[in-house]
Order: sequence, then C-alpha cells, then structure tokens
Amino acid sequence: WGKLIVLATFILLLCMLLFVLLSWYLLTFYSEHEARNTAQSQLFQIKQEYQLYTATLRDELHRTSANTAIINTIIAMQSSPSQALRDHLQNQLIQPLTGNHFSLLVIVSKNQQVLAQLNTMNTSSQTIASTLMPLADKALQGQIISSLQKYSRAGNKSGTAGQWLFSVAVPIRDSHGYMLGTLLGGQVIDDTLAQTLAQKTGMSLFLCVEGQIEGRANLSAQGFHAQSNQKLCTAGASNTWNGSQRSLTLAGTGLAVNQAPQSPSLILVASEPLY
Repeated sequence: WGKLIVLATFILLLCMLLFVLLSWYLLTFYSEHEARNTAQSQLFQIKQEYQLYTATLRDELHRTSANTAIINTIIAMQSSPSQALRDHLQNQLIQPLTGNHFSLLVIVSKNQQVLAQLNTMNTSSQTIASTLMPLADKALQGQIISSLQKYSRAGNKSGTAGQWLFSVAVPIRDSHGYMLGTLLGGQVIDDTLAQTLAQKTGMSLFLCVEGQIEGRANLSAQGFHAQSNQKLCTAGASNTWNGSQRSLTLAGTGLAVNQAPQSPSLILVASEPLY
C-alpha cells in the first residue's frame, strides 16, 4: 500500500504540474493572440494618422505659399533685393512655423537661392540648405513632393550621427501661374512627432528609419539596444521586447502623401503589453 500511495501521489503531482504548464501555455497563447489583434488594429490607425498628418503639413505649406505678402515680397526682391525685404519675407514665416509646429520653413528662389528661413533645429543654415536643395529642385519643376532626409546636427563633424527630417516642398507661383520659387517645410522625426501621432488614441508606438528608433510615444527607453532596434524596426515583423513591461510589437511602413519614390520610408511600430 505504501508504494501505491507514493505512486498515486507522484501521478497526482505530475498531473497538477501538467495542468499548470498547460494553463500557462494557453494563457500565454491567448494573451499574444489578443495583443497581436490589438496591435494590428493600432498599426492601421497609426498609418492613417501619419498619412493624414503629412497631408495636413502639405496643405498648410500650400496655403502659406499662396500668401500674397510672400508672393509680392519675392517679386519685389527680383528687381531690387534688400535686407529689409529679406527680413520682411522671413517675418512672414513666423506664424506658419509656430502655428503648425514645423521644425523649419525655407523659401528658395527659382534661381535656387535661399531667400528666407526659420528653424528650431540645432543645425547650421548651410546644412539646411544643402539637405533641402534636391527637394527644392523637384518643386521648381512644378511638383509637390515629400521625402525623409537626414541632416547633421551642429557640432557633428563626423557626419555619422544625424537626425531624420520629414520634408515637404511646394511651388510658389504668382497670380498668373508664373514660377517664383518653392516653399519647404520640415518636421523632425523624434519623440514629439511620435506623441503627435499617438495623442488621439493614447497608444504606444515607435518611429524608425533605416533600422534605428528615432522617436517613441508612451514608452520608456528601458530595454533598448542596437540589435533590438533592428528587430523592432523591420517592416512586417512581429516581436516581443522586455521594457518596463513585456510587450508585443508589430511594424509596418508609413506612406506620406506625395512621397518621392527614392525616399526612405518611416517604419511605424505599434506596441501592445502582454499580460
């Protein structure tokens, strides 16, 4: 009887262990399934929000480019350029810059000369001009075009580390449709942009460009390193990561309005906690 009791006890403990393991597996499977469904829904919303946001930036630039004060000043500068006219033109950019949360606004003439610029970025005017000029060339051909561009921060001599910028360029025309120049606007890809995209839903997300996390919303920096960045920032990939809480991520490609074919894409990553 003693042996039977020991054997029965062992079988009971084994069954209990198997039950616990099966329950844990089912709970984990259910949690990941629910998190994946939620992440898919959130990623769809983020993609829509990003496209809507870039369309808003484009429309605001288009409205600013039609400002008669800007148009008349550019025309006046063609015949008699002066510092007073340049200052007046730059003053016309203050309200659009602050009111629409642009990181920079630049007006380039049809002769590819920078007429005015305002920015809130830690970089030089020369860097801004060289970064945006290829996009300005497209707009001077009559196109509205957007692109992700990388620029070097002030004091960075190596050029290896930089910041990504979402840029839009729109043509500036007079009342007869004659090309006067182009207006360029930019928004830095950072935590502020991530928070802007996430604020309507309160969801957690990352913004990535070329395998690196450039911005995050409702997430801490805990648990990140170069290898995890590359995994999390791969479009179409689903991963788990351990930050302040174990979470499932789902990444997808964000498409901006009027995005240039050769432009890098912004990778949008939805993050959902696993319980």
